[in-house]
Amino acid sequence: MSGWCLLFNLTKRGEFMKLVSSNAGQNNANTSHDRTFYYEVFPSNQLKLGLWLESERMLHPVINEVGVKTQNEVVKEEKRMRMDNQPYGQFTGEMFKRLFTKHPYTWQPIGSMADLDAATLAEFQAFFKKYYVPNNAVLSIAGDIDIAQTKELVNAYLEAMTMSMDGNPVMKTRFNGTAGYQEQMSQKKAMTPEEIKEKNAVTNLFEQLDYVKNPVFKAEVKGVEKVNGSDAYKLVITYPTGKTKTEFYDVASKLLVKTEEATTANNMTISNTVEFADYKRVGAILFPHTQTLTVSAGGQQQVMEMKAQSVKVNEGVTTADFN
Repeated sequence: MSGWCLLFNLTKRGEFMKLVSSNAGQNNANTSHDRTFYYEVFPSNQLKLGLWLESERMLHPVINEVGVKTQNEVVKEEKRMRMDNQPYGQFTGEMFKRLFTKHPYTWQPIGSMADLDAATLAEFQAFFKKYYVPNNAVLSIAGDIDIAQTKELVNAYLEAMTMSMDGNPVMKTRFNGTAGYQEQMSQKKAMTPEEIKEKNAVTNLFEQLDYVKNPVFKAEVKGVEKVNGSDAYKLVITYPTGKTKTEFYDVASKLLVKTEEATTANNMTISNTVEFADYKRVGAILFPHTQTLTVSAGGQQQVMEMKAQSVKVNEGVTTADFN
C-alpha cells in the first residue's frame, strides 16, 4: 500500500476544515519516506482547540469507505499534477528506484496508480491501528504560549491504567481531566477533589519527572537508608495538596525500589508500602515487573506480590479505555 498520509475526519473532513478556518486557523499534512505530520496554525488563544483536534484525530477518527475513496482520488490527482504531468516529474522516483533496489525507499510515498487502486479499507484501518498510536507520535508546539499552562493542557485530559490477571482486570485507574476513579477487585471509588488536583499537577507519563521540573512539587533528600540490604536515597515528596510520600532510589542503579505513603479514612490510618524489582525495558522505559504491596491498618497487615508477564505503554489505546 502506498505510504501517503491518512486524512481523517471528525465526522466529515469538511467539518474539521470549518472548525479550523472559523477560528482563524490553517492546517495541512505532509508525508515523506520516514514520517507523516499534521499541523494546525492558530492564534495562541486557540491552543486548546488545536490540542483537542489532534486528540480527536488520534483517538476516534472516522475511517470509512466514503472517506478512503474520496482521498484516494485526491491523491491520484495530486500525483498527476505534481509528478506525471510535470517536466522531470519522474526524476526523483527513477533515482530512488536505482539507489534502493530492495529497501522500501525504492517506492515513492505517494505510491503508484496501481497501489492506489488496490488499496482496501481494511488496509487503511490496520495501518492506523499499527502506526497512529501515542507511543509512535511526537507532539511539537511553538508560538506565543505559556509553557506551564501548555503542559497542563497536553497532559491533563486522559489517563488509564489497567492491571490484569489471566485476562481479567484486577486493578484500574481512569482519569479524564476533570474526574476519575480507582477500581480494585470490583470495588470502585471515585477520585476525591484532592486526588483530581494531584492528577492535574502531573505533566509527565511518570510523575517522578515532575519532582525535578515542576515547581508545584517539593522533593527533599533525607539521607541514605538500607532497602533489601542495599543503600538507597530517601526522598520525601510533597504534593500540591500538601500530601507527602517517601520514595527510595537505589544508590547504584538510581531506580525506584520502594515507596511509603499513609492516608487517613474513617479515623483510621492506612499505611501503604510498595517495593519494586525486576526492571525490564518497555520500549525506551525501564519498568518494574515485580511489585510487592504491603497494607497496614488497625494492627492488621496484608501483603500482595504482583509479577507482570507483560507491560504495554500507550499501545492500542482507544476512547473506550477511559470509561
